Amino acid sequence: PIINTLQSVFRGCTAITIIKGSVNWNTSNVVSLSACFWQCTNFNDIGVSNWNTISCTNFSYAFYFCSYFNQSLNWNFSSAASVQGILFYAIRYNQDVSSWNISGVGNCSDIFNGATAFVQPISMWTFNKNALLTNLMLNKYNYPPNLMDDVLIKIESCVVGTGRTQTNKNLQFGGGR
Repeated sequence: PIINTLQSVFRGCTAITIIKGSVNWNTSNVVSLSACFWQCTNFNDIGVSNWNTISCTNFSYAFYFCSYFNQSLNWNFSSAASVQGILFYAIRYNQDVSSWNISGVGNCSDIFNGATAFVQPISMWTFNKNALLTNLMLNKYNYPPNLMDDVLIKIESCVVGTGRTQTNKNLQFGGGR
C-alpha cells in the first residue's frame, strides 16, 4: 500500500519508544507528518532519521512534546510549507540540523520552542524572506549567546526591508536576549 499521510498516526502514544521496521518504511509519497508523534513522550526511534520526505509539505508539530526524542533528522524539507513546532518541547533534542534546507518554508514558528537541550548552530540556514518566524527560539535560556547573536543577525538580514514588519514585531527568543 502507498502511504500518503502519517498525520497524527501515533498521536498520544505515550508508551511507544520505537516502531519496529520503521527504517524500511516507504515514506516518499507522504505529504503530511503533522502531529505524527504528538505527545509520544518516550519516543526515540532512530528508524525515522532517514525517512524519505521529498513529498512532505507539512511537518508541523511532528515531535510535539516528544520529551526523549534525540535522533538525527536527515529529512528533505524542499517541499515543506510548514515546519512549525516540529521540535516543540522535544526537551532532549540536540542534534546537528545544519543540513536542513528550509529556504522555501513559509512557517518556521516555534521550531525549537521549549527544546531546552538544543544548542546547535542554525546560522547557516537561509530563511525564506516571507517566512513566519514567531517564537522560533522561545524558551531557549541556555542557548549560547554567540549562537543567538548569529541567528538574530541572519534573521535580520532576511526580514529587514521585506515589508514584513509584523514578523519583526513577533520575533521572540526568550533568555532575556
